[in-house]
Amino acid sequence: MPQQQTKVVAVLGNDISTDIIYPGRFMATVLPSETPQYAFADNAELNRRLKAKEIPPGSAFVAGTNLLPHSKDTISLSSRRGLREYSSRTPSTSA
Repeated sequence: MPQQQTKVVAVLGNDISTDIIYPGRFMATVLPSETPQYAFADNAELNRRLKAKEIPPGSAFVAGTNLLPHSKDTISLSSRRGLREYSSRTPSTSA
């Protein structure tokens, strides 16, 4: 069985906290069905690509050192779960 290659779609750098993955100003929205639209909201290009479904399922984000430092928040996990569901169920809205 051939191995599937994973495509790296973003290199995030060091010290990636939940505030980068899911900014705190959106904490009122925590449902996995709603959180994907706010994932990486402060990275306009990455957020746009996610919303436009330009990032296929199985893609990888690469981070350097200190990923989710001191974080016990579950919102980033909720966002990731929601992104998977969002990308597989929601029709593309790109033109």
